[in-house]
Amino acid sequence: MTQRKEGLVQRGIQTLTHEGEYYWLGGQKSKQARGHAAGLVGGLTAARLMALTVQDRVIRLEMRLRLREVLPADLQARIPELTPRQLIGLRFASDAELPQLMRQVLAGSLGNTTEIKKAITQWQGDYLRA
Repeated sequence: MTQRKEGLVQRGIQTLTHEGEYYWLGGQKSKQARGHAAGLVGGLTAARLMALTVQDRVIRLEMRLRLREVLPADLQARIPELTPRQLIGLRFASDAELPQLMRQVLAGSLGNTTEIKKAITQWQGDYLRA
């Protein structure tokens, strides 16, 4: 991490610790401390959820483009039928096995992300995930 990020993380931990002391010890600023702590937790949770949502959208876009390049014409027309969770599961498959896996997904034999991942034989890792 950069020095600035480390400083922000350290300051956030100090703030949470400080606010937690007021909350648990019932100090004069207890209500204010609870508000600060709740705001920090809520803000951090919202930031993480937004980052995951953006990441899922990027994965969907990436997979649609990849499927257009790899799939035969009959399956390319059916790309919109895939759910976002199915696209996310298929991203770990190699180009060679994508057509067969997509046929299985569209037929209903592979329904959720876990089943799709278990069916993959030539795993292609996503090592750039944030």
